Amino acid sequence: MLRYVYFGTNNLENAITFYDAALAPLDMQRCVTEDPEWDRVAAGWGVYEDAGARELRFWVGKTFRPKLHLRS
Repeated sequence: MLRYVYFGTNNLENAITFYDAALAPLDMQRCVTEDPEWDRVAAGWGVYEDAGARELRFWVGKTFRPKLHLRS
C-alpha cells in the first residue's frame, strides 16, 4: 500500500529549505527517488522504498496543472 501526502508549491527551492529545517527535529530525512523527472518537480521526506512499494512520505512539489478538455 502506498501512503503519502503531497502539498503543492510555486517555489520548490524555498519549500525544500523550509521543510528541511522544519522536519529535521522529527528525524525526517529528505529522500531522492533517483527519477530525474520526479526529483526535478518534487521533494519528499520520510520512508520510501521503491522496489518494496512502501511509502510513508511527506511530499512537496510544483502544483499539478491538469489540462482541461472542454467540449463545445
